Amino acid sequence: MLVPQIRRFLLAATLGCAIFASAACGTAGSTEAQTETTNSSTTTSSIPSGSSIEIFVPSDGVTLTQNTPTNKWGSFADSIKKQLVKQGYSEDDISVTASSTLKEQAQALSDLTADRAADEAAGSTSATTTNEHDVVIVAPALTLDPAATQFGDLIGDGTEDLSTTSDISAVLSTEQSNEQKAAETSIASSAKKLRATGSKLILMARNLPNVTADAFVKTSNAYDIGKMQATQLASKLELTEATASNPKRIEIVLPKESNTTISSDFFSGVWSVLGSYFKEGKVVSVSGRLTSASTAADWKKVLLSVNSAAQAQHGFNVLLDESAQADSESAPVALDGVIAANDFLSTQVMAVLKNRGYKGSGADINPEITLSGIVGNMTGNTDLSKDKVPSPTKSEDSASLPSSGSSSNDTSAAQTAAASQWPIVTGYGSYVNNISSVVSGKQWLTGLENRTGLAKDLAKECATVAKTGKIAASHSTDSSTQKTTVTLNGHKVPLITRGLVAVVGSNLKTELIDTGYVSAADAGL
Repeated sequence: MLVPQIRRFLLAATLGCAIFASAACGTAGSTEAQTETTNSSTTTSSIPSGSSIEIFVPSDGVTLTQNTPTNKWGSFADSIKKQLVKQGYSEDDISVTASSTLKEQAQALSDLTADRAADEAAGSTSATTTNEHDVVIVAPALTLDPAATQFGDLIGDGTEDLSTTSDISAVLSTEQSNEQKAAETSIASSAKKLRATGSKLILMARNLPNVTADAFVKTSNAYDIGKMQATQLASKLELTEATASNPKRIEIVLPKESNTTISSDFFSGVWSVLGSYFKEGKVVSVSGRLTSASTAADWKKVLLSVNSAAQAQHGFNVLLDESAQADSESAPVALDGVIAANDFLSTQVMAVLKNRGYKGSGADINPEITLSGIVGNMTGNTDLSKDKVPSPTKSEDSASLPSSGSSSNDTSAAQTAAASQWPIVTGYGSYVNNISSVVSGKQWLTGLENRTGLAKDLAKECATVAKTGKIAASHSTDSSTQKTTVTLNGHKVPLITRGLVAVVGSNLKTELIDTGYVSAADAGL
């Protein structure tokens, strides 16, 4: 087994190990570990005395197992504090308030405005300049749809034109809806008062109606996550080389939830990459649920219930049984890839594949690195490269099968063996309990928000405000992102954003362990 090998190598590894970064697969994100080490004992020029940072985030949900996404608000708030201190802030000038509901958050913001008003009255200072070096950062504590939380706490709104309330909110009862509207009105009032005193207001991840902010921190939405997975899969399976006569077989599965924007946005992101391949016949769905005539509007055809693991597994089994290739129920069918929206679904997909008799791992398909190279990467040694294995042509497939003189049993056995190759499986969330599956190649890809990078950019912006009293230029460090502003309730404001971090076996140590997102012990390595 791979995992015991990794564990033994990791125990021998040292903190000074060389870092291997895989250039293959087009992996997104960049390593922060070396930069963090280099700058750990340095700060920028001093922050003016009295400059304060008030951070309001949602409370982390109760986590009883490791079956939860890595990105949590508590961890992100800690990252922001760490980067603010590096910019020269005193820890005493940084306050973090976690709220379990939007109503609770609205009260906390109202208390802050009351305290500011009292301070101004006591000091008889100008209300327009008193707090011009202060920053208030707010991530709205909305009640999310259960399916949204499977992507991670930091999942953001699904539109660039943020003119209404967040579209990742759960469907609320009348009482809950009225409570949320009252909280939104209260926060909008507090925001107006805080900005009137000179404070800069920065919204994170989600919008609130009628709230005017000075900047917006955009975390990834479901569309971004779907596009990232599809882009990585297309590269791994070399879809540009596929043909209608020798297509790749890919299934897409989405969570069925009450707020339909999550799944439809995710599918739109996937379809922005794979749609043209389906249309040209270079990619096919073995279940037949998606065809060359399908569009982004056909997302409902691939929904799976996520109320329980058993329901999700049943739904994926039914999908595979619909294949014309299925000789019988629960038999393997030839499959090149499965895009599972998040790591909860990918776990259920892998369980089904195992039960149906699939063998090997995604690492066997067009491998960029050998098994020993992955082990070397995990321990800091140089990787051992390996030439990619080309996908077999149709004639090669035929040649590998028994001749017409062979028995039907031999032919059936050969076809079953060809169909049972473990496919590429993608997910998202970097669940701790999924990391060993990524190392082994059973799950080829996961991902997470680059919260360290976002925290750095946000801290730099705060330091600029402290020193100049103004919001600086946008911080959009993802080279593929062209937008530098976002329309927030009718106002264009600077945008702070980073690309997603895509994690595969060959860069897992660099992107997850060296960065501190996941410890080797937590990952069971």
